[in-house]
This record gives sequence, structure tokens and C-alpha cells, in this order.
Amino acid sequence: MIEAILFDKDGTLINSSEFYYRAISATFRHFGVELSREEYTENWMTSFGGTKATAEKHGLADRIEDIRKFREPLVLRVAEEVALMPYALELLDYLSAQHDLALVTADYPHFVKKQIERLGIAGKFAHVVAQSKVIDGKSVPDPYLKCIDLLGLHPSQTVAVEDSPAGAMSAKMAGCKVIYFPNGFTKKMKFELADRIIGSLDEIDDAMINDLSE
Repeated sequence: MIEAILFDKDGTLINSSEFYYRAISATFRHFGVELSREEYTENWMTSFGGTKATAEKHGLADRIEDIRKFREPLVLRVAEEVALMPYALELLDYLSAQHDLALVTADYPHFVKKQIERLGIAGKFAHVVAQSKVIDGKSVPDPYLKCIDLLGLHPSQTVAVEDSPAGAMSAKMAGCKVIYFPNGFTKKMKFELADRIIGSLDEIDDAMINDLSE
């Protein structure tokens, strides 16, 4: 039986991917690099190499900390501009009646806290697992395993909702059932191991969750 639903944040519950791209591309432009949408998609949506991988690729390995310091106020501004994805609040209310909910994100804790409090969803989650609590972000199953452990559950009792192949693979490696929600930057990306694929959050209902229990 499914006891908990584990949500990714950016691009799944919060419509933030385009805002983040603007902030990250502006940051790298300051350091002389034009970050294409394709490279951003690869390093932030597919491999999660992020700032480190991008800086190293462009000969900026010795400037990684400078890049992160420049980026921080731009990304903090994102937390003040983004909105929930369509049907996100309704889905959280609907699912919380019968399931524990948790948030699993590769974002930094102080960004996460600011966003979910402003959007009024902080109280929806039994646990929030953010980047500082795991070793390698979502390149490995660690964040989902950490969340499952906090919930006191077996992976088979959980469903993860993810919008990117890298995040979905992290959840799948942890043993979660995966509902894959490609959109925005990931709209054309396939994840063959998904248990369900949706085009909108309002497609998730008790019937789908119950089917995933079998």
C-alpha cells in the first residue's frame, strides 16, 4: 500500500525552471560564458552537474565559489517571483487526506524554506530533504533514501513525482514508484522506467495511486 507521496520541487510543484535559467545564465554571462538552453538542460535537468560542471567545462574551475556568490542574490530573487504549478495546491490538499507528503529537492535549504513558506505550502510536508542533507544531490538515490528513512517506510510504500530524467532515476534507484511529469525544459525528455507519465498534475488521483500499489 502506498503510504507517502514524495514530490520534487522545481518544475513539478513550483513553476520555476525558466526563472532559474534566467538567473543562472545571467550569472555565467557575468563571467564571460553564454549559457545555452541546451547546456542548462543538460547540467541542471539531465545530469545535475550544475554550476561545478559548467564552470569546469568553460575553464572557470578556480572561480566556482565566486560564481556561486554572484548567483545567490539572483536565485533568491527567483524565490520571490515564482508561482505554483497549475493544480499543485489542489493536489497537495487532495493527497494529504490519505497520505504523508514530503518534498525532495536538489535546491539549497534556505531557498526552499523561503519559497514554500511564501507559497503557503510549507505545512503540507511531513519532511523536506534539500541539498545540504545529502551527498550528491539527485545524481544518486541518496535524497530519496534519506526521505524514506525519515518517514519510516519501505521504498515500495512510496511514490515520487518528478519532472526530469535525473530526478526520476534518483527516485527509481531508491525503489520508489515514479510518476513522470515532463514539462517546460524537460517536455521532450523521455524516462522509460516511469510507472506513469502525466501531462498535468490534475491527472493524479486515488485510482492512479492505488494502481501503483499493486
